[in-house]
Amino acid sequence: MRTLSRYFALRYLVLFALTLVVSTLTIVVIEMLLNLDDMLSAGDGANAPFVYLMLRIPSYYLRELIPIASFAAAFFALAIGSHWFEVAAAKAGGISPDRLVAPMLAAAMLVACGTYVLGETWIVGSTREWNRFESGGGPHISYREGSFWYKRGRTIYNISQADASRRTLRGVRLFDLDENGRLIRSLDAPRVDVDDQHRWHFETAVVRHFDPEDHDAAVRVEELSGVTLDIADPNDAALINTDLESLTVAKLRAHAAIRAREGENVHRVNTVLYSRYVEPLSVVLFALLAAPFGLRVGGQRGFGLPALLGIGTVSCYFALRSVSTTLASEGVISAATASTALVLVFAIAGAIQLRFIER
Repeated sequence: MRTLSRYFALRYLVLFALTLVVSTLTIVVIEMLLNLDDMLSAGDGANAPFVYLMLRIPSYYLRELIPIASFAAAFFALAIGSHWFEVAAAKAGGISPDRLVAPMLAAAMLVACGTYVLGETWIVGSTREWNRFESGGGPHISYREGSFWYKRGRTIYNISQADASRRTLRGVRLFDLDENGRLIRSLDAPRVDVDDQHRWHFETAVVRHFDPEDHDAAVRVEELSGVTLDIADPNDAALINTDLESLTVAKLRAHAAIRAREGENVHRVNTVLYSRYVEPLSVVLFALLAAPFGLRVGGQRGFGLPALLGIGTVSCYFALRSVSTTLASEGVISAATASTALVLVFAIAGAIQLRFIER
């Protein structure tokens, strides 16, 4: 049995790697056909297209490609075994299909661990750099104390949350310093809308003026309403892209804790956080979902119908995930419920299907 377990586990891992490489190369070709101009403008050197792809692929595609590759690997590992009568021979020897699936699920767990590490390192870093690239090579933005921080010249920017699709910033604080690094003015605004000319529109804002020469002087306070200021350099467009996807799990947890302590909305933060927890689990889940379809491939029957049913199941999962993510972001349901319930339902469905496989 140990030999058979290694056989199917190794086949799964080989097919997983092959599927991931082939699908990545396919995306590379599509990107070259559709976005060649952007690739060539990604830098001045000959390696500009390579830099573009190394940022875009992990930022946009890799989180979905890995579980899909897991599904394809598990499906074909068992489908090939069924087509070549390996599964039938195992059944004749008293080995149930469950014992063929188990080593593949164990291998999928190893892949899931690697997925988590990859997501917390390369993918997060690539997402952060891709945001800078889309902003025209914008600033390096650091994260601490639950907010995004950035300094240009004598102004320090502090952004709590950003929405690039709506070009809005929330929880905005600006600090102007003099030539000696002393605070002379601060601005606090709950929301800022940034237009295409990089002008910042404040609904309301509170400006405080400080006298750096007299620490005992009273702070002069101004309340502004409906004003527009040209305070952002065009190169500062990356401030709009201070995306939660560029944060690690530890920083997302800190971000959520600080926002909750300040009484602010944390629905979107928690949605991103719990999706990070679920991503590695989806690698194992997809392997489990693929197993019954792969085992239904018979010697005389083709791969077509089981493969189509498997694709339909995966499509259903991603569609429901999109709906649950939207509902969680809006606070209709909790992020924990949206993430774990979906995985649990599909895991139960996969296990039930596996039990109906002929023994």
